[in-house]
Amino acid sequence: MKKFRQIVKVLESVNRNRNKLSVFLIFVLVSTILWLLIKLSDEYTVGVSLPVYYDEIPANKTLVEKTDEYLNFTVTSRGFVIFKTIYLTNIREILIPLDQIPYRKRNSVEYYINTSNLREWLARKFKINDTEIAFDDTEIRFRLEELYSKKIKVIPNLSLSFKDQYQQYSESRTDPDSITVFGTALVIDTMNIIFTQHLNLQDIDQTIRVRLPLVYSPEVISINPEEIELVVEVERFTETTLILPVKQPDLQTSLKIFPEQVTAKFLVSLKDYANLSGSDFKILLDTNGLHQNKPTLSLTVAHQPKKIKNLTISPGFVEYIRTRP
Repeated sequence: MKKFRQIVKVLESVNRNRNKLSVFLIFVLVSTILWLLIKLSDEYTVGVSLPVYYDEIPANKTLVEKTDEYLNFTVTSRGFVIFKTIYLTNIREILIPLDQIPYRKRNSVEYYINTSNLREWLARKFKINDTEIAFDDTEIRFRLEELYSKKIKVIPNLSLSFKDQYQQYSESRTDPDSITVFGTALVIDTMNIIFTQHLNLQDIDQTIRVRLPLVYSPEVISINPEEIELVVEVERFTETTLILPVKQPDLQTSLKIFPEQVTAKFLVSLKDYANLSGSDFKILLDTNGLHQNKPTLSLTVAHQPKKIKNLTISPGFVEYIRTRP
């Protein structure tokens, strides 16, 4: 029983000490709040530096340089206002609308804004009195140049490999085949083509139809459109041969050639195979060697169908004899 009483006394002592600590902490907290309220009611001057950006730029102009990257100013007001303006607002940059803020032209490309013209606008933005704002500089400067446009050709940037017997059937097509690029005269004058994003495909056995973004320098302001549709027709090809006659040009000298026919070997798509004939080809005798009395004359392909591939002729030359002077 005696031990029990001793335990109760210890617990009562701990409880009293805990109550005293709680009272002390509450006192410290209230004192801190009162001190903070007193301090926030005093007047302070705080410097502010925020990055500057521009909006609503005239349609025929482009921003090429921000001579002054930051807007520097001070706010002089009560601590409550300073705390709200600097720490509670979500303003981390200054976006100046050029259709609302007056600006002036210094020369052909340099413009400036008197910071006095920003005071009321900035005060509304921060919800403070305009008399509480003081700017470090009298003006902020930027450069605008004329915006030019130019139509340039789109070039696909491709790395393609095909399954056995499959080949690209025709030239790659883009829709559109050209786009409009916008920028300064210096940039636009150097551009004649624009490439697509690189496309790497392997084991292709069917026609490709895909949208690709275009790749351009950051010096370019914009392009329209920013992506194109690429079409690459793919067909299955087979190897075939034809026996073709060698044609001679009109000459004062009559020639007898050996052989009079050659074998043409090439690849053709299965869909074009049935429509192919020898009349689609023209193998012509090259008579330039006659003047040097060469024993053989070479052959040239004067005409062939556009949609065949890897054409070879055998033999590539003929022997001849003159039948009359």
